[in-house]
Amino acid sequence: MTSSVLERSSWTTPGSDSTAQKTYTSIKAALEPVRVDLSLDIYLQGSYANATNIHGDSDVDVVAQSDRGFRSNKARLSVQARQLYDSIYPAPTYHASELRRDIKRALVEYYGAWWVAEKDKCIKVEKRSGYVDADVVPAFQYRYFKSPNPSNIRWDWVEGIIIYPLSGGTIINYPKEHIRNGQAKNKACGGRYKSTVRQIKRLRNRAVAEGRIKKSESPGYLLECMTYNVPNTMFVSNDSDRLLKVVSHLKFTNKSGFISCDGIHTLFGTDPGKFSTSQAQRVADALWDAY
Repeated sequence: MTSSVLERSSWTTPGSDSTAQKTYTSIKAALEPVRVDLSLDIYLQGSYANATNIHGDSDVDVVAQSDRGFRSNKARLSVQARQLYDSIYPAPTYHASELRRDIKRALVEYYGAWWVAEKDKCIKVEKRSGYVDADVVPAFQYRYFKSPNPSNIRWDWVEGIIIYPLSGGTIINYPKEHIRNGQAKNKACGGRYKSTVRQIKRLRNRAVAEGRIKKSESPGYLLECMTYNVPNTMFVSNDSDRLLKVVSHLKFTNKSGFISCDGIHTLFGTDPGKFSTSQAQRVADALWDAY
């Protein structure tokens, strides 16, 4: 346990987000010419969207969500509900390859081909002076029906996104639910949940510097979800005491029942991150040793 009380307190502060906001504004401007035609909902996800960013969280994740032909988990609907679904909603005719092509074209026209690169899950816009790297994620709206017999098939669903990586398959996330749940958790914890996530991230950085864990094994998203599962009563007002309570809980509690911040995925089961309880335990041990 090596960090000082002063450090634990200063660790609560967010990193500067002025360049991130400037980058996000620029991406929205680049996509504005195609926004209406592609029915785009453009918004941030990740640490900047969730106000858990620290210095070093340099890249910006921007979702370019097309509502032009949504996807859903309609396969779980009852026969009657699915028949109603099919009678209301036509099959999508605008496809993932077309969405990626159109978004990339808009970015290239705005920034130039030199600054735009295809990645597996996103289209990367390289940083320039005064900006940071941006990962623009082409995605379609995804409608998650919690019940096989929704009370209203037009409205009784949770909004998510579905991503089609170049490597194949799909990834389904719920970034808007993640944001809402984080805000609710923060309020329930007296405004101390998000500052604690920032403490945990900085403690992770110390653990990495000390060789206790690799940064690739302890990504910010996993840290945030782990902290999300800590009982609200442990988010006490004293910064040092709170961090100790949270780290202690993460080290010694059974984590098999943890859920993701979206409230839909199980963190060590259905979450697209494919995390394991053994990985989470290694992270918790490293945090404890670095405290």
